[in-house]
Order: sequence, then structure tokens, then C-alpha cells
Amino acid sequence: MQPFIKFLEWSGLPKHDQESIRLKYNSEAAIKDADIEFRYFNDGSPAFVDLAYTHNLTLENMIFDRSADYYTTQDVRKIVGMINAVLGVN
Repeated sequence: MQPFIKFLEWSGLPKHDQESIRLKYNSEAAIKDADIEFRYFNDGSPAFVDLAYTHNLTLENMIFDRSADYYTTQDVRKIVGMINAVLGVN
């Protein structure tokens, strides 16, 4: 859950503060161990990137370009909301 929280904190920062915090978070062991990174979409908006497929070079992953999955801030908010609902956290 911590990577989601850190992503939401980072994505809410002013643009001029985001890059230094992004580099800091991406270098943390918990983020690396979770196989995720914080990146940007082409339009400059924050992206939560799941790198789980990068360790699994199958023909299917190469055909469908599934080397990484990108999620928007809104996607991550929905994920956190679902987790909180399951755990009964408000």
C-alpha cells in the first residue's frame, strides 16, 4: 500500500518539485522490490508504472508489448479506494 500512497503524494506535488522526489522514491528499496517506478506520460502527467512483466520475456508479452503497465493518478486512487473498501478503512 505504501507505494500507492507515495505515488499519490508525489503526483500531487507542484511540477517543479516532482522530479527530485520522483528520483528519491524510485531509488528506495521498497519501490524497487515492488517492481514499480514513478514516471511521466507523454503529456507530462504522473504515471505509476508496474514493471512486473519486465522479468518475464515471453512471446505473448513481446507481441502485446506488455513490458510495463502504466496507471494514471485516477487509476491509483481507484485502486487505493478498492483496497480500503476490502479492508474496511475509510
